Amino acid sequence: MQCTNKLKQLGIAVHSYHDTHSGIPAGMSGLPNRSVPQAHRFSALLKLCPFIEAQSIFDLMLNTPAATCHLSHPVGIDNVNFPAFLCPSNTGEVPIAACDFVGRNNYHIMYGDIIVNGDSTTCNGEDVGVFHCPRGFFGVKYSFKGLEAITDGLSNTIAFSERVGLESARGQYDYTNPKKGAVRMRSAMGSWEVTDTATRLQCITIAKDTTGTLGAPATNSPGIQWTNGDTSANGLSTVMPPNTAACVGRQTGEGLTLNTPSSNHPGGVNSCYGDGSVHFISETINAITTGQSDSTEILHHPASGGVSHWGVWGALGSANGGESSTP
Repeated sequence: MQCTNKLKQLGIAVHSYHDTHSGIPAGMSGLPNRSVPQAHRFSALLKLCPFIEAQSIFDLMLNTPAATCHLSHPVGIDNVNFPAFLCPSNTGEVPIAACDFVGRNNYHIMYGDIIVNGDSTTCNGEDVGVFHCPRGFFGVKYSFKGLEAITDGLSNTIAFSERVGLESARGQYDYTNPKKGAVRMRSAMGSWEVTDTATRLQCITIAKDTTGTLGAPATNSPGIQWTNGDTSANGLSTVMPPNTAACVGRQTGEGLTLNTPSSNHPGGVNSCYGDGSVHFISETINAITTGQSDSTEILHHPASGGVSHWGVWGALGSANGGESSTP
């Protein structure tokens, strides 16, 4: 119930943000007056802080001249986990005294039924990322201007979901519990660059390879830092079924990202829809469309619309795929 309530507050917050700014926040964008390295990569969660009674945290990020390190919280909230972004079912999240470990979180924005990355291309003339226009409720550098653009309906489109967070070291991945952390493919599995053909089967294979030949723990994993808008740290997709592995590309760097909702709640995950309602989604939800398979190419630069390849689960992630599926 606590988890449901926290997700619901995020759903209310995004509507309040929309009413104030006439749009949905981008998953990764800058703030004025900030000059720290990579300051253009602040997360949508940070932009929502003023709308979840956390204006003081937002003001610290906005007005503090220098943070203690790259994309870290400024002095005053370093090494502090923000309870609004932590699920009570995750008992292991602790503050770690290192830049990339501060501010753990379990709640993330939904990018839709695609593999995502922040590399550049255009959407309606704007620099947005490899997937052209958003397929989910949120986009990386570009989001739908208004809620009315989500033509599948707010009650049929996931806005936020959860993933089991890291408990100790950065780059944590447990092959016996793929719900937490992420696995990065080694060169033997390709690179998942923008021009590559990526599939769910590759992710499944890497996640099960206990020898470490095909995969290794990813440096950036879901939940390492809630202020960081990097897709590997704060973004989910409805491609892999709930409670399965998260995978990222490249031997060096993180490359294309496929983060999957997961939780410690028995049998599924909580998700907040665009209308602010929260639903529990079973890990056995239909996650494949007739005629598709695990070897189907993951959509990493599709048109904004079009029916999802990933069944009811994928349809819930897509914002204007022409589906109105509900579990």
